[in-house]
Amino acid sequence: MSTNAKRAALRLIRGLPADASLEDIQYLLYLGQRVERGLGELRDGKTVTQEQVERSLRRWRRSKAR
Repeated sequence: MSTNAKRAALRLIRGLPADASLEDIQYLLYLGQRVERGLGELRDGKTVTQEQVERSLRRWRRSKAR
């Protein structure tokens, strides 16, 4: 784990209430990781529009209906 990742994890954990469970901590770290990944994908231009998703879903549904 990089030092920056460790600092970010500790910052997130410190923001939790004192009675947070281990499950709460795990979920928060997972969620934080997913958000960071998504922001990175946005920065890298790896996104699709709502219209592209809807078009893809329509094609997928048609192919499954056969």
